[in-house]
Formats: sequence, C-alpha cells, structure tokens
Amino acid sequence: MSIDVFMSDLDLNVEGDDETEELYVHLYQKSAGSASSVTESAMEVDENIADDLEVFPDSNDEDSNKSSDEESAQIDETLEEAHTRVKNYCDLHFNQPEFKHEDKKKRIHMKYKDKQIGMFIDLIAAGSDVKSACNSTGIRLHSGYNYRKKYREDPELGIPDRKKRGPKGSRFKLKDRHADWIIKYIDERPTAVLAQVLEDLTNHFSDENVQVSKSALHRFMREKCALSMKRLEKIPARRNHIDVITQRRESVKEWIANEDMDFEKNCVFIDEAGFNINITRNRGWSKKGKPAKAIVPTSRSTSITILGAISTDGVIDISLRKPTSTTGSKKRKVNGKEVVVNGRVGTRSSHFMSYLNSMMDCLDRNGLQGYYLVMDNAPIHKPIAIRALIEERGYKCVYLPPYSPFLNPIEEFWSKVKSGIKRNPLDTGDLLTPRIMESVTNVTLQDCRGWIRHSVSFFPRCIAMEKML
Repeated sequence: MSIDVFMSDLDLNVEGDDETEELYVHLYQKSAGSASSVTESAMEVDENIADDLEVFPDSNDEDSNKSSDEESAQIDETLEEAHTRVKNYCDLHFNQPEFKHEDKKKRIHMKYKDKQIGMFIDLIAAGSDVKSACNSTGIRLHSGYNYRKKYREDPELGIPDRKKRGPKGSRFKLKDRHADWIIKYIDERPTAVLAQVLEDLTNHFSDENVQVSKSALHRFMREKCALSMKRLEKIPARRNHIDVITQRRESVKEWIANEDMDFEKNCVFIDEAGFNINITRNRGWSKKGKPAKAIVPTSRSTSITILGAISTDGVIDISLRKPTSTTGSKKRKVNGKEVVVNGRVGTRSSHFMSYLNSMMDCLDRNGLQGYYLVMDNAPIHKPIAIRALIEERGYKCVYLPPYSPFLNPIEEFWSKVKSGIKRNPLDTGDLLTPRIMESVTNVTLQDCRGWIRHSVSFFPRCIAMEKML
C-alpha cells in the first residue's frame, strides 16, 4: 500500500476548512561529517515570514561572525593582562594597614528555654509587637526579631529551630520506628502540614505517650527521615492507574528485549513545544515585606511551535513551524446566533510528516541511518502513514507509553531551553526566535547524554510497577 493511500488517515481538518500553506524554518540542523552544527537563522527566511515571527534581519551578522586565531590570541592575552592588573592592584591596595579592620566584639549569645520562646511566639501570633513581646518574655530584642522572622517564614513550625551542641541524635525522643512511620505517612500524604503529622503520629503511637513539639518533629523529619519541603510537582491521577503502569512496564520490557534498540546508542527523541514572549519565571526577588511583581505584556502574544529532535549524538534538528490561520467550519454562538470563527491551525499529521522527512534527511547526511525514532503517543504521531513513511526511509518507529514524560529525554531539553529564555524577561520589542536559538546553543552533548541516562534510570522502576514516577 502506498503513502498516498495512507493520506486519508492524516486529514485531521474539519470539513470545509480552507487549504493552508505550511512552511518550516530550519533553525538548526546537525552538519554532516562534523561534530559542529549549522545554524540557519530565522532572519534568512523571506520577509513575510520574518514579519510574522517578529524577526528582522541584522545587517551586522557578517561582521560579527568574522574571527581568526590571531584575534582569539589577542583576546586571551588581553584577558590575562587584565587579570594580572587586578591582582597587582589588590595586592597593592588591600593589604595596607588602613584597610585591616579590627575584629568586632563578640556578640553575647543568650540561651532561652523552649517555654520562653513559645510564649514569645504566642504573643506575636496574638498581634503583639516585637518590643512588647521581648519585654514580657525577657528575650533580647535582636533575638526577638530573628524568632519573628522564622515564625513568619513557617508559621506551622511554631518554636523556631535552634542549633544545639552535643552528639547528633542524642536529643531526639523519636526512634527509628517513628521515622519509618513518618516516611510512609508522607509518601501517602505529601501535602500534610506539621500539625497533621504530629496529631496522627501521637494517635498511632498512643500507647507510648509520645510527647514532642512541632519544632522537634521538624528537626527529626529533616535530619533522621531526610525529608524536606519542596515545590510541589502535580501529576495527573491517570499516571498512577494500574492500566497505565502495566502498559509502561510492558513497553520497557519490550525495549530491553530488543537487542538492536538502545536509548543511549541509536534512538532519536522527537517532540514539539510552544513558545511566546509571555514566558517568565515563577519566582522573583523583592524587598522584605513586599510581594515580588514583574511587568508582562498585556496583549496576548503570538505563540510559535518548535519541533525538535535530540539523540546521544546531540541536537539533531530544531525547526520552527510558521503560524497559520484558517477559516474553519466550527461554529460558535454569539448573542444567540451561530457565527463562523477563524482559528489557528495546530500541528497536523501532514505537517509532522513534512518535518520527519526533513529530519530524516539530516540523519542520512550524518550517517545515522536505521535509528529508532521515539515519540509520545499524541494523535498526530499515530496514523499508519507516519509509521509507513519512517519504515520506508529505513528507520524504526517507537511510541512511548501514555503519561510517561520522564521516559522522553527531550522533555528535559525543552525545560533547559525555556529556562534560558526565562532568565531575561522578554518584551514586545524582543525577538523571540533568536532568543530560542541562543538558549538552544547552550545545550551540550553531555546534556543530551545525561538526559538520556536519566530516562533509562527509570526502566527498573517501571518494571517494578512503581507509582508516583
């Protein structure tokens, strides 16, 4: 059966959609016969595409790319001279007697009992100011501010943690059996707060009459149970379903049984990701007592789709899919009337086939024929024509089990690329595509191989049918 017959499987258009022209801009492809790669800038495409992507040609590209061994040597020599000058300056100026400050007087440290600190925390929680609470409890003002700061950072902690002298473990009332129970408890309830853990711990070991403060429990959980509070990663409930876990195990066993297939030798991992100028970090700095805020564009920016492929040989191909729109036959109700709306076209199987052809051409040029093309089970990847095209070109097709992103190393690749973009906020005047490519060039061969090894490390856990992966 020919590819043309399979094309009926690829038509994911809504009936009545207009034909749209699809164009890929190859931003990066691994060069043949060399470890280096050739980057084809998005500024080299025709003017219409550049306008759509907010990319404008840089007339200084040729000048900026001129370099020679002589210039590099001059730069190295200049840097060495600069370091020498800085060292001489520091030796001359910062070893003089007038720059040597006298040691400050040692601060007198007071020891306070837990009951005393507990009374202070209760007063602060009741709305008292630090000075009044210190006067009432006999705590020095400096220590009072420190206790209030720690209390505000973690109200659940209660009495702030204090460093104590003596051998580790001697101060813990809780034992190994309590640690085992706490670890199992947290595995089942990762969002539990200290008060809940303490209450359930006390109830479970009621015959032992366990009496421990929240601060002591907190220390025990950190030091003896190796537990710490982290940013919560939310995973779909379906990921832990028995059917998904079973399918994941069978897939991994099949890969291991296949002597020809090896994640770390002959697999190419393919996926797509969306980018726009609203990509920002979720955390930021601010003055104490004030929330962290950042200005972002008010208007919704145009999203672009990047398709990528990596392997143990590094980054294979990065291509940008030109955003296109079409008039679809979908109808919406507006004020009680049905109207036809314009919609953006997502990546279709026909688009994906075009990308695969170009990417496999790149593999052919680099002598990587016969590799396994690994991708997730998205609908655009599953039509029969996709597998037929791949096998016709001499490659093999492998689909990842559902809800298993940790088995696809390219997920870590996208994470690093987006992290690089988030470091410096974008605005409407910035060029998104060059920023993406700048971040891509920071991905090393060691990165790719490390991500692949990380995915392979999940194989034993998949076979053991572990949850919460």
